[in-house]
Amino acid sequence: DFLERELPGAAARVDAAAYLHAPGLPASAPVPHSHRLERVLALPPAVPDREVGATLTPLEWRLYLDHMPRPTSAESCAALDARFGLGASRNAEIASGWLELALESGYAPAIPRAIDFLGEVGRMKYLKPLYKALLADPGTRRLARDTYARHCDAYHPIARHVIESLLSTAGEYTTALL
Repeated sequence: DFLERELPGAAARVDAAAYLHAPGLPASAPVPHSHRLERVLALPPAVPDREVGATLTPLEWRLYLDHMPRPTSAESCAALDARFGLGASRNAEIASGWLELALESGYAPAIPRAIDFLGEVGRMKYLKPLYKALLADPGTRRLARDTYARHCDAYHPIARHVIESLLSTAGEYTTALL
């Protein structure tokens, strides 16, 4: 009523009802465009050169890592870590993205860092994907269980519940852990 009173006909001209009452975005919604985003998403599956990697922000690194194919070759994982030190990153977004990629690719040299990282962080957004990756590989399931038993007291109760559910589904959780 206010809009119609102050700007007669404006709501109808922009199809305000579609924005306010219809599900999703209307066809007339503007489409965002980002050259930087396009540049980052064009990188995978290649390993960027040092110059390109040096220009990536933590968010761009995360987007790049999230868009790498799963699994990625051991050679690509090794090159990423050697060239950019992703395994040693102190930025949790970069480290978790790298560790997810490495674990989902079966890149064994990343396992010790993943175990350390699970003891350093407590946020569900970092814990859940790493535990899922460890539990997906039969060779690291027991390691996931042992890591959880070692660090669970530092996790939030909700995080504990979710990780215990993952462990249980994988057949690696018993109340004897606690």
